[in-house]
Amino acid sequence: MSTFDFDVATGKSALLKQEEIPSGFNPDDYEVKRLWATAPDGVKVPMALVHKKGLQLNGANPALLYSYGSYGYSTDPWFNANAFSLVDRGLSMRSPRFGAAARWASNGMKMANC
Repeated sequence: MSTFDFDVATGKSALLKQEEIPSGFNPDDYEVKRLWATAPDGVKVPMALVHKKGLQLNGANPALLYSYGSYGYSTDPWFNANAFSLVDRGLSMRSPRFGAAARWASNGMKMANC
């Protein structure tokens, strides 16, 4: 995990602290992307994607999809050094932010007459 100081006025960031991973972790070996998945009702759901650099994102690789979200609450992005054993073997980690799609919760409550 890393802690940064971000200057909004200049858009510059400075690394303040970085957790050391005893097994050896080089963040330059991985890519992090922000994607948008479209739900069946058209809602755009933001999703973080982490994978090893060079991995072809062609749908043929396994993925770990982890998240929780309801009523405006969603899981925060997290770092788990143990999960990178899987990422190093070709798995991609995806973390949708379902709570960010508050329209789903609102529509669900209307349908249930809550």
